Amino acid sequence: MSVIKQALAKLDTAVGKLDGATHGLEKNGVGQQSDMFNAPSNENENEHTIDGAVIAQRLDQAIEKVETILKDGVKN
Repeated sequence: MSVIKQALAKLDTAVGKLDGATHGLEKNGVGQQSDMFNAPSNENENEHTIDGAVIAQRLDQAIEKVETILKDGVKN
């Protein structure tokens, strides 16, 4: 179970970084007109395509697995 706790701690840190990054983007975009003709990039610095729907699906699946593991762990 300690491996799961370590993974959850890393996930918490990563989610915190993601949340902080989105707040920075929201602040930078406030009051600015976006370029209607320039599509937003879906690539990261390593040029890997980022598909938000796939990431959301993977996160949902991971959450379900963690919830099941934690629920089963409480019963034992």
